Amino acid sequence: MRGGATPYIHLPENRIDLGACDYQSLLKKTDRKRCDVVVDMPEVFRRLANLGLFDLKKSDNQIKPLSGTEKYLLYIAASKTHPDGQKFINEINKGIEQLSARGEMSQIVRAYQRQGAV
Repeated sequence: MRGGATPYIHLPENRIDLGACDYQSLLKKTDRKRCDVVVDMPEVFRRLANLGLFDLKKSDNQIKPLSGTEKYLLYIAASKTHPDGQKFINEINKGIEQLSARGEMSQIVRAYQRQGAV
């Protein structure tokens, strides 16, 4: 998809089609057999399924780890100029600390590891 980050998948650039402008277009390409694999995080596909844009039950659609890739670190950013930007970051950090203190963070991570999502 246009603007997608692909270096972590270690495929030659000429094998990557970045022509889709949105997820609906991208998924249509796979349905029409114009694209073999869509590389993204499992959470994205689950959300697309919740929105009715991706059918997890369809036999052709499977979410699996892509061998040879590295983990893709995610970050959360807030504008320094937004009046609540720092408050937003502080609330996220506080939530992460609370989850960790209660042992819930490790449970969440283990659940995703079992699913092959992390």
